[in-house]
Amino acid sequence: MPLPSVDVETAVFHANGIRALFDTKRAAHPSRRRRRRVAAVERLTIELSIGRTVGFAELYLHMRAVRKLRPQMFSPAFKATPGDKLIGQLQKPTIANIKTVWKRHLNIDLEGLTGWSDFDVLRELRHLLVHSLGAWEPVIDPKPKLTARLRAMGLHPDLYRGPVPLDRSDLDNAIKTSLALLMELDPKTLP
Repeated sequence: MPLPSVDVETAVFHANGIRALFDTKRAAHPSRRRRRRVAAVERLTIELSIGRTVGFAELYLHMRAVRKLRPQMFSPAFKATPGDKLIGQLQKPTIANIKTVWKRHLNIDLEGLTGWSDFDVLRELRHLLVHSLGAWEPVIDPKPKLTARLRAMGLHPDLYRGPVPLDRSDLDNAIKTSLALLMELDPKTLP
């Protein structure tokens, strides 16, 4: 098996940093107020960490494409060539641009990868956590990809309103999903 790229090593570094946030020891008998505070801090940490997990995976997709297609962009003296559509797409790394670049220029359809559908659901969850502060409001911001998640928790997605249920296993699954996607993808982009 070939050695992973520097981009995968960076992603693993970020994943380990996120995991380290939860390695603290708790007091034996904390008060109710302290327990609530700890629960709130843990919830917020999970929310932020899921966002960061999606971020390191998307950063991999972006940096790997730049490194393979236009490595000169890493140069401090780099000047964009007028009319170079690829550089324009790489300088504006929306998920649509990233998918297009990978498909058109690297001949890899990200949506065809084994782990892409799970990663796409994770991206939707991140969007909800970041832009809706973790609140499920399907009328205002429908997220059809997340309805199965709520149903699996015994909640009716059309009737439920409030914070999306989260726990540490959601973060562990997010890290596992993101790293699995990158590990599947990385060997396909090595020289």
